[in-house]
Amino acid sequence: MKSLLILLLLVPTTFCLSNGFSRGFCLQLINAARSAFADKLQLANMNELVYNKKLEKKALEQLSYSGPCPQPSIISQNHLDVYLNVKGHDLIVDLLSATGSTQMACVRSKCEDEDVISIVADVQDSSPVSGPPGSQCSTGRLANSQGLCTQEYSRGGYARKGTGKDLAIKTLETALDVAIFGGGLWWL
Repeated sequence: MKSLLILLLLVPTTFCLSNGFSRGFCLQLINAARSAFADKLQLANMNELVYNKKLEKKALEQLSYSGPCPQPSIISQNHLDVYLNVKGHDLIVDLLSATGSTQMACVRSKCEDEDVISIVADVQDSSPVSGPPGSQCSTGRLANSQGLCTQEYSRGGYARKGTGKDLAIKTLETALDVAIFGGGLWWL
């Protein structure tokens, strides 16, 4: 359990070690940590997160209220959790343990010379289910190679269930994965 806590504390710190911080990097890091969390605690229904750029506005809105140097905190509203200033703080454990969440966004801002990382994720009613990771995925989701429950897609990339919105989110995630953003706020 001690090694898991160390891993969880290193995740937000790792954000700032990369000069090539990007939305895709943030997403991959959080999903890797969620996978490790699910593996360590044997959570059978941990969802893979997809990037939703529209959620960045919620983080920016909260930063406008708190100023450029917010205290580490979690603000919950309208089925969203906004994690302000996660760098080096254990409040990210809540994000990693929320098995039902499916979408997220990251925002990097500056507080004097320091990076401030804030994350937004959707909140879904879902209780953790014990078992091998990926063994109890909800309807329309399949286990991926990391043991996370991912949206079910056909080989052609089209959603088998749901709307074209699912495909759009996956396409956006892939496109953002290669984007690199420099200093300051990088949401544009």
